[in-house]
Amino acid sequence: MHVQETRGVPWLEFLLGVSILALVFQLCPGLWFGLLAALDVRNWTWKAWATLNALVIIILVAIRAWQNR
Repeated sequence: MHVQETRGVPWLEFLLGVSILALVFQLCPGLWFGLLAALDVRNWTWKAWATLNALVIIILVAIRAWQNR
């Protein structure tokens, strides 16, 4: 039996994940407001901002290297 390998976007899994996340935020509204407060970049220190930028660059380089395999 041959298994077909696809490289498309798994829309069904993506939509299922989004719907579960939306349900969690509706059931726990305090979690949503806490997440928004944590993501408020106006309160971040310089080190936190620099760390986030470094992580984003590392992730982008890793994605690029993974695509060129």
